[in-house]
Order: sequence, then C-alpha cells, then structure tokens
Amino acid sequence: MKSERPLIAVFGSSTAREGDPAWTLAHALGQELAAGGADVMTGGYHGVMGAASRGAREGGGGGVGVAVELFEAGGAVN
Repeated sequence: MKSERPLIAVFGSSTAREGDPAWTLAHALGQELAAGGADVMTGGYHGVMGAASRGAREGGGGGVGVAVELFEAGGAVN
C-alpha cells in the first residue's frame, strides 16, 4: 500500500466487545486518526484492533490488516 498518509499501528486485546469502554475508545481513536489524515494498521478481526479498524473506515481513512496463520485457522493466543 503506497500512501502519503501516515500509517499508525494499533495493537490491543481481542477480548473487548462492542460497547465495552476499551472498544469504544479504540473505535473513537480510529475515527480521530482518520480525521487527522492517518491510516490504521491492526490485526483486525475482533476487540480493540477490530474497533480501531472499523473506526478508521467509518472516519474515511484506510487500513492495513496484519494477519497470522494461527488466527486464520481459528486458534487463539492467551
């Protein structure tokens, strides 16, 4: 992905659910980063990282998803 926009990595828990304070904050962070001209890089999927990715998209920004085979296979890391 070639872009003139800064790319900000957001890393966080996969256990936060929509409506949780951490999820809500990460969603707002993604929106604010997009509004400020940055794109977001996360692991996506669920929790804090999914919230930040969704917020960035909804805020008009872009994103880069970084996935690992463990999660693709439905595994979990504790």
